[in-house]
Amino acid sequence: MRATTKPSTAKCDLNTYTLFLLAESKYPGCTRLAEIMEDLSHDSVNRFLLREQYEPKDLFDEVKLYINLVGGTKSYDDTVIDKPHSDPKLTELIGYVYSGRHHGKNFTQVQNLEIPENGLIVHLKKFGQVKVFRRSFKNETHRYYIMFLPDKDALFLISLTELNKLHSIHWGIECYHRAIKQVCGIELFMVRTSEAIKTHFFSAIRAFTQLELMRTEELIQNWYEVQRNLSLQVARDFILEHLEQKMGLNTHSQTPVNA
Repeated sequence: MRATTKPSTAKCDLNTYTLFLLAESKYPGCTRLAEIMEDLSHDSVNRFLLREQYEPKDLFDEVKLYINLVGGTKSYDDTVIDKPHSDPKLTELIGYVYSGRHHGKNFTQVQNLEIPENGLIVHLKKFGQVKVFRRSFKNETHRYYIMFLPDKDALFLISLTELNKLHSIHWGIECYHRAIKQVCGIELFMVRTSEAIKTHFFSAIRAFTQLELMRTEELIQNWYEVQRNLSLQVARDFILEHLEQKMGLNTHSQTPVNA
């Protein structure tokens, strides 16, 4: 985190930007936040994104009191931040990757293997022995999972039942990836420098932790409830306001009908 020598007078700060990501699911950018807040300029938002230097430890320090650090299972996965319309020549940290969503091709050779139900021991180049499992889905697609244990005998004995148990735990990461994209706006940035993009990423992940804390404290039932309730209020106000104004409806449109 950036060290400060005196209290900040900046109008845009981490809390403001985090709440913006939770509230605005469709329209990104510094200008949009400025429009919402009215007394905030888009330059102030842009300066915030460029100025701050948050690190993973900053988020950990903020939430560690709510985390049980004893026991549990560590589960890792990656995700692709989808920016198909960004130019890698102009935007830092952006590059091209093969994607099933945009290319429709699968470039993995594991699909050529005959994998039994209880998995197959294979040698992973530059790593060592791992066990590969294949799961089939209703749409006739397959997904492959690799498991590793330092003890080769234990690796050999891993069963499909154990894979399914671990997969049910790992599924939480898939849900997390969906949430940070759909309700935390991690893909919705319109800045180009790595500093600004990293601040945006940090804010989006922090937004998710706020949703998760609200869920565990039973303030909301799920991560999607906050934006759903916001849209309900906006829709309700719009309908009631225009019902009072009659909206200039034509006379024939008010004719009673059976429905």
